[in-house]
Amino acid sequence: MCTVRTAPSSFAPLLFPALVFLVLPGCGGDLDRSGEAVVSDSAGVRIVVNPDGDFADRSVRWTVSEAPEVAIGDQAGDDAYLFDRIMGIDRLTDGRWVVADMGSSQIRWFDPEGRHLRSAGSRGEGPGEFFQVMGLTRLAGDTLLVDDARTRTHMLDESGEFVGESTATGSPVGERTDPTGVLRDGTVVAATTSAFPQRLTSPQPMTRTYHRARLDRGEGRGFQLEVLDTIGRWDLRVLVPGWNESSQRVRFEEGLQVALLGDGLVVADPMRFEVRTVSVDGELRSISRFDWTPYPVTDADVERKRDEYIHQGGESGSEVSPQLLQQRSEIADSWEISDHMPAFSEVIVDRLDHIWLREYVPNEPTAGSWIQTPLDPVRWLVLSPDGEVVAGVETPARFRPRVIGEDFIAGLHRDEMEVEYVHAYSLIRH
Repeated sequence: MCTVRTAPSSFAPLLFPALVFLVLPGCGGDLDRSGEAVVSDSAGVRIVVNPDGDFADRSVRWTVSEAPEVAIGDQAGDDAYLFDRIMGIDRLTDGRWVVADMGSSQIRWFDPEGRHLRSAGSRGEGPGEFFQVMGLTRLAGDTLLVDDARTRTHMLDESGEFVGESTATGSPVGERTDPTGVLRDGTVVAATTSAFPQRLTSPQPMTRTYHRARLDRGEGRGFQLEVLDTIGRWDLRVLVPGWNESSQRVRFEEGLQVALLGDGLVVADPMRFEVRTVSVDGELRSISRFDWTPYPVTDADVERKRDEYIHQGGESGSEVSPQLLQQRSEIADSWEISDHMPAFSEVIVDRLDHIWLREYVPNEPTAGSWIQTPLDPVRWLVLSPDGEVVAGVETPARFRPRVIGEDFIAGLHRDEMEVEYVHAYSLIRH
């Protein structure tokens, strides 16, 4: 029996109300079982229905080199190569690497082969200092914006000199607007994220609004982020009341993910296996869907996640008290559980505007706390900019991609001692 369900779309921008029509597995519809994507047009929107979402069975596979072409880091020795909580990695237009390191409160530059060139910053709250490095955004001309404890943003030029500073409005947990990236034409994209509620008595969406923006340099070292207009607004996820009415996420659920294209946005829904592209003017351009049967969350999945949460170590490896174990057990009792697993867990757009979807692995073993790295190899589906699957890729174990170029893929690697490195592998697009 075929069922078609209509539902209000929290996936479409809230500025453009719409209905989403979901064709459930087994309905047939416009799916082509021959293995080719079915492409159609609906009121100027390109609709792509990919025949399956199997991350393992791909006839075209791009390959990643077995060993890194560039490896930056060490277990001991020169401080310039010792990392502690890498929060950002990028490759500049001249081939240099730039790394944001929280532990040292530094931004570090390396040549294309990985040799240290210079470092900027130190721990503090004065000019040229970082209180807590939280992220790195590369703008046109290799200018860098550094998120400092979600309260300040520093601007560094292509040579690594501090040239500006802006104090954020709002608080780390309140509504705030931050730059998130830059489009191909140099336009800055900023995002306003709704406040994170500390307590809840009923479900509440967390919303993010994306804007076209610009950076206005004033006199001296100050600059301001000016919002020009709105691209779109989306509910990223719904928070639900938890233990003692604290806010919590639904377990085994991934919220909407948004990433920048060269001339617009990708908005991806892991729970529906659907990817949309939106122009910089906020117009829906394409919808890419998959023939997909969601995997249900089992009691064994829940028990494993529960056990992992309750028996995780204490802070800095300290012993966990019986009282804390009991409290964790009570918190786990309050969890709300999704009825099915997501299809993917992460979205990255490479520098050719291909859209990479990372396979979701329930209870995936990982290393690290701030930015986790998977202990096993990871499979990805790669979509063309207009939504058709073009390849499958497997990335190495203990590696988390952060930036993908035409012929390289670079990111965070952790060895068996959990020492952090920057690894860059060659990427062959067959």
